[in-house]
Amino acid sequence: MWLLNIGSGNLPEISGLPCDSIEIPHQMVVEENLIYSETLNDMEVEQLRKRVILAPTNKKTLEINQSIIAKLQNEPHTFYSSDSIISEDQNDLQNYPPEFLHALTP
Repeated sequence: MWLLNIGSGNLPEISGLPCDSIEIPHQMVVEENLIYSETLNDMEVEQLRKRVILAPTNKKTLEINQSIIAKLQNEPHTFYSSDSIISEDQNDLQNYPPEFLHALTP
């Protein structure tokens, strides 16, 4: 319920904290290796896709992602992306240049 309240902006303001800050309940804070422990390589895809890591910035998310990838014992795979969009609208083509598409972080 707490996550739903964050998404809908329904968390109460807390005295002493800036209005753009939130207090994370103690039960929501976990140790780094608790989410993806030594059993990471033994987990099934279904187990992994039910987990989430919340981070304040994309940079922090990428750091956590690299840490998790380093724990995997499998060979890495390269997934290729596209440098252009297909659209009949010329404005779309101008609004989404390759530089913009390369800067996107999933």
